[in-house]
Amino acid sequence: MTSAPDVSRVYDVAEQLDTCMFVTRRGEMLTARPMSSIVQRGTGHIQFLTSTEGSLADDVSNNPNVVLAYGNGSNLFLSVGGTASVSSDRTPIGAVWNPGAQAFWPDGPDDPKVRLVTVQLHNAELWDGDNSAVAAVKFAFALATGRRADVGERKSVDLSTVR
Repeated sequence: MTSAPDVSRVYDVAEQLDTCMFVTRRGEMLTARPMSSIVQRGTGHIQFLTSTEGSLADDVSNNPNVVLAYGNGSNLFLSVGGTASVSSDRTPIGAVWNPGAQAFWPDGPDDPKVRLVTVQLHNAELWDGDNSAVAAVKFAFALATGRRADVGERKSVDLSTVR
């Protein structure tokens, strides 16, 4: 069973790392692009702003199953699976509008090209390890002793009941 602290940690990591690789299926191929997250704690959603000029909205419309892959490159990684939907409704777009979005769409949240992608979260895998210096010492110790390296904690988190 998934605990509230585990669910909270998923939200914490997504907020901390912010940018993920948003993975969709395009035909038989998988495609990934960097996207900035809008984490909606306690709702079971992570949202994104995108444009009709890119392929993300089309990919999601054709196959809503997606993966969000976050990582800091050394000791913290999060993979979230979910189902995505695309909306052109200006009210929720305006509710999540931020200065970063303004940089991409100077005409603001009423720009007809802006879309809101909402990912309903289903599951997550979280790898939470030590910083690089501690990890290096643990690797060296493992090599010297012939033991397996302890590289941190891995958790599977069921997010399907978070709403």
